[in-house]
Amino acid sequence: MSEPGIHILMVDDNPSALRLMSAMLARQGYGIVMALSGKEAFEAVLRQDFALILMDVMMSEKNGFETAEKIRAHAMKSHIPIIFVTGIEKDLAWEFKGYEAGAVDFIYKPVNPMILQSKVRVFADLYNREKKLKDVNRNLQETLDALQQESEVRRRMEEDLQRVEEQYKCLRDTSKDLECQLRQAQKMEAVGTLAGGIAHDFNNILAAIMGYIELIMFDVPETGSIRHSLDQVLKASHRAKKLVGHILSFSRRNSHEKKPVYIQHILKESIELLRASIPSTVAIRQDICPPVKCIKADSTQIHQIIMNLCTNACHAMDGDNGTVTITLEPVSLGELKHQAMMGLAPGDYLKLGVSDTGRGMEPHVLNRVFEPYFTTKPIGEGTGMGLAVVHGIVKAHGGTIEVVSEMGKGSTFSLYFPVVNMDAEMSGEACASIPQGSERVLLVDDEEALTDIGAKMLRRLGYRVEAETKSLDAYEKFRNDPSSFDLVVTDMTMPDLTGLQLARKIRMIAPDIPIVLCTGYHKDINMSIIKGFGIDHLMFKPLKISELAGVIRRLLDEKPPEKRCSHG
Repeated sequence: MSEPGIHILMVDDNPSALRLMSAMLARQGYGIVMALSGKEAFEAVLRQDFALILMDVMMSEKNGFETAEKIRAHAMKSHIPIIFVTGIEKDLAWEFKGYEAGAVDFIYKPVNPMILQSKVRVFADLYNREKKLKDVNRNLQETLDALQQESEVRRRMEEDLQRVEEQYKCLRDTSKDLECQLRQAQKMEAVGTLAGGIAHDFNNILAAIMGYIELIMFDVPETGSIRHSLDQVLKASHRAKKLVGHILSFSRRNSHEKKPVYIQHILKESIELLRASIPSTVAIRQDICPPVKCIKADSTQIHQIIMNLCTNACHAMDGDNGTVTITLEPVSLGELKHQAMMGLAPGDYLKLGVSDTGRGMEPHVLNRVFEPYFTTKPIGEGTGMGLAVVHGIVKAHGGTIEVVSEMGKGSTFSLYFPVVNMDAEMSGEACASIPQGSERVLLVDDEEALTDIGAKMLRRLGYRVEAETKSLDAYEKFRNDPSSFDLVVTDMTMPDLTGLQLARKIRMIAPDIPIVLCTGYHKDINMSIIKGFGIDHLMFKPLKISELAGVIRRLLDEKPPEKRCSHG
């Protein structure tokens, strides 16, 4: 029996001859494919591989010589051995022509079965040996390729190991600095978390103070020493409110909302604070342009920048006599030097400058001045984060910052902010009457002092107020009689039900009722999520009666009259 996978192609235009030869090889186990013409034979050769072709010479359509030449001319099939089967008497010239066409042997008709079987077996064995040899060569090549790949991998691993060793040396040399930076970052994070918690508690205290002051002012004449004193206390409270904003900014719990602002107003407030905090030996000189152009910015962060730069300028003078100069002027990009280095787009900018007459900075210090944790101050006097934060804030506002310094002559920081063509928020408050009403309001806050002051404020404005310090009680009161309320004002952070959870449950009962959410402590509040809970307006503590009254009146006026409470 032959090994499986050996196929023999028999070609003859006489079907009887094909059947006869096939019968002679029937017990040998070969796969026999028969073709009745040279065309069929060539098509069969293209479809599969054969160990041997047995081909008749004299065929009607195309003789065996022509078919053999065509097969030999095919690059992928020229290796297949061809034995011509012929009934022509043995002739040397004829055989030579056959060998020239590509034959490897001849078998003469009538075909002797033993001769046929013997010659086919020889080529079948040869086919098997060649196949095994190819398998061995392939395996050897694969082994060789694997060895080459392994050698290449080993070489790369050695190179990687060398690089790792070099990196390890560098890391080992700098590990002490990295550990110090990590400890400092952890301290800053802990301080930020603590600051946020303090700000939350302080906001609640401040809300009660401001609320009661505003209540007292309802009963005090607009002129007189008492009214003046209350005005001053309220102004101080507003400054405390802004201080809480700074703390929240430091702890990263504010959203850094950018609005059109005039830097001049922020500079005025900052300079007033500086005069009270810097040594009397340091003079402050100002050269500030009028508030004509504004920028889109977070006023708290701009205030942080100014205070940081000016404080650094004062420290640079080491308590000696000196001058801090603060300038603000409009500039056009065409007037700026080194435009490409600054990376600013063409347009108008406000240039804020802070200069000092201190000792200046050496070049190696100047090159690292904006790196986090880099500081030249003694241990305990600086974190090295101030100017890095300033740099980050300026970049976040679409601007840039430059610094020029010379030893013995001081330093100058120049900040460029893009101008926007929008109306800025003006400092100060317009004198306007506080809107009033008579609708029913449900007020919810777990701080008893805040619910008390809030209820008193709203009642002074004519509203009928139900105040609750427990969110579950407030929900039950609303669920029992939802038609008794026109609007809900709720705190965000409360036990049992948070303000958002309470709002969602109330919305399930009364989808159209306006809801105001108040908070003094938040982490990057997402307004789209807030809206998804059914909140119509978000307010930040401490609340001002005029702002709260305005929001309540607006939301109630937007509510259709037929959906407002009509009972007394």
